[in-house]
Amino acid sequence: VLALQAPTRGLATYPSWQPQRAIDHILVSRTLRAGVAEVFDVTYSDHCPVAVEIELPEEVELQEATRPVIDVVPGRDPA
Repeated sequence: VLALQAPTRGLATYPSWQPQRAIDHILVSRTLRAGVAEVFDVTYSDHCPVAVEIELPEEVELQEATRPVIDVVPGRDPA
């Protein structure tokens, strides 16, 4: 059974110029855990960008990226 988690309070994303509604979502599978969520105060579109930390299962091994990671949010540390 799939289920959606209620949006975290205070993470309104729409409209970007005066966010009042939490209508954007990040979906993850059951094997992943969603951590800290964040909304960025930029107006690239009518929705604010949203990001979430994803916790991987212990048995998952990450490999080095084959292409560079690009940070698109001004002022945010890409680390």
